[in-house]
Amino acid sequence: MTKDWYLKNNVNYAKLCKEAKRLLLACGGNIEDAMWSVDKMKYKADKGHFNWTISTCLKYKLND
Repeated sequence: MTKDWYLKNNVNYAKLCKEAKRLLLACGGNIEDAMWSVDKMKYKADKGHFNWTISTCLKYKLND
């Protein structure tokens, strides 16, 4: 999504970028691992019907 989309939908773009950076650092800089964890969280959220943010990936055990 573009920066304008985040601004229009009241999503703090700077916070989103900070969370993404924290996730990437937590994954040891491996972008594939970071993308996998986001995809896994999206799948679990869709299946479990809950809202999430990127920082949720840092708190949630994704190996289930």
